[in-house]
Amino acid sequence: MKPLARLITTITVALMLNSNANAQTVCVDSSLIDTNAFCTLIWNPVCGCNCVTYSNACIGINYGGLTFWTMGSCPTIIPKFGYSVAGMTVTFSDSSIGATGWLYQFGDGDSAAKASPVHTYTTGGTYYVCLTIEDSSVSCSITYCDSVQIIMTGDQQLEIAETHNVRVYPNPASDYFNVYFTLKKPTEVQLKLYDLAGRLVLSPVQRVFSDPNNDYSIPVGGLDNGYYFLKVKIGEEVITRRMVVAR
Repeated sequence: MKPLARLITTITVALMLNSNANAQTVCVDSSLIDTNAFCTLIWNPVCGCNCVTYSNACIGINYGGLTFWTMGSCPTIIPKFGYSVAGMTVTFSDSSIGATGWLYQFGDGDSAAKASPVHTYTTGGTYYVCLTIEDSSVSCSITYCDSVQIIMTGDQQLEIAETHNVRVYPNPASDYFNVYFTLKKPTEVQLKLYDLAGRLVLSPVQRVFSDPNNDYSIPVGGLDNGYYFLKVKIGEEVITRRMVVAR
């Protein structure tokens, strides 16, 4: 395609994309990137939906894959948060610049749309928390993530285990082991087995159990000898047990 024809095509695509900005759900579409496209070098800046300033819409599309933008340079917008941990509860403090909207993803399936939320985790572990901020004046958003470590004490684990009478046997196991637990009401139960490297090796069940007394059998004949960690999730409570496969 000749440079002039390619430029006309790019301008047409730009007008079509930005006219449908409200219908766009994806900010960057890699299929739009064409580094061989001919774009003018004239400075006519646009603020991309990813909060990056491009010298003009043509460059934004062909080099950034933008699906929508606003005219003009982007304002300064920087996502950032700090946090403090007290037991299982984390208090987040926003230190972002230029934000008019906030959305935290806490790494456990929960979220909050406020600047400085307080969140309580139900089990220990390392959670990857992401904050997405937006500037509504230019319809752009950007995300920052950090890890948060929650340490559950042995007493907390024991209290949860005793509430549901969790027992895992035989341990060591050769062909199978059983997970016994009790419920006061119908509850979703999830069992997952991990190796020492943290890789998921078995996920035998995730469903609602209704019986007060339950004894679920998990075959392990196909696993190598060694140590494993079993996570028993009952509702929002999680109990971890170390298992041994030995033959």
